[in-house]
Amino acid sequence: MIIVRSDDFDWRMDTQSYVDIHQLFVDAQVVETAVLQFAQFGRLCNVREELVRYILNTPYWDIQLHGWQHDHYDEMKYDFIVRDLAAAIHMCQKYFKVTPTVWYPPWNCLSNEMEMAATTVGLKIDNESYDIAKFIREASSGHYSGHSLYFHGWKKDEMVQVPEMLRLVKELQNAGR
Repeated sequence: MIIVRSDDFDWRMDTQSYVDIHQLFVDAQVVETAVLQFAQFGRLCNVREELVRYILNTPYWDIQLHGWQHDHYDEMKYDFIVRDLAAAIHMCQKYFKVTPTVWYPPWNCLSNEMEMAATTVGLKIDNESYDIAKFIREASSGHYSGHSLYFHGWKKDEMVQVPEMLRLVKELQNAGR
């Protein structure tokens, strides 16, 4: 199965935009992994109840973590990383009634401190870096060898590529990937 992650999930986007994006996943019967963060620029995000309800009541969602906010976790100390991850896990449990199992760090970075912190809170780190354009290029030419890719729902230049991305994901999954 290929993991398609909605990276940098932005709570400032209106609910209808997320509904429209996710409907493409529902139509394609492909799981969308929402990679969540709960603070932006040092402030708590406005976690909108109508968007949470939509996610909870619609199929083809997977809830995972990006972190507490879009930080350079590879530059942080272990105890601060644990604090951030524990807070983000708590918010996932509070709003979505799930405990995430995977941490997709911002900028696909990695450090020993991050690995220790992830182990402490029970997360696996996945930092594969296939953006939507790279995935489409490689999958179209038969050279895709990864297991995940990401897109940003708020980037219009990426969103125009989502139908082709979903077609290729579905094609690869039907071929046993």
